[in-house]
Amino acid sequence: MHPALPHALLLALLAGCEGVWKPYLDGQPAEDCATSIDDDKDGLINGDDPDCWPPPAAAPPAAPVAADPAPAPTVVPPVEVCANPGDEDGDSLADCADPDCAADPACQAPAVPPAP
Repeated sequence: MHPALPHALLLALLAGCEGVWKPYLDGQPAEDCATSIDDDKDGLINGDDPDCWPPPAAAPPAAPVAADPAPAPTVVPPVEVCANPGDEDGDSLADCADPDCAADPACQAPAVPPAP
């Protein structure tokens, strides 16, 4: 006991304590919860003895974290390349025959010079 604390004050501080302090207050030896011996002679050993702290409860399994859905791939429609032979956009019309190329300078009719 600490010499500066009166015995009554020490008992008052420990009165609400359970577990390993209780045997000391009762004048009994403490239960050593790490052994297989009934240290406090109450007929109970380790996990069965209320003087031992209960083993920590196993943590519940973590809930699965829902993965963010993958973003939908960006689909870029094919584009007709007006100065390249072939039908790049797959509409069966190639280059200047394709309406997609109507504004392309390569598909513009040459300017007719003004009549003199």
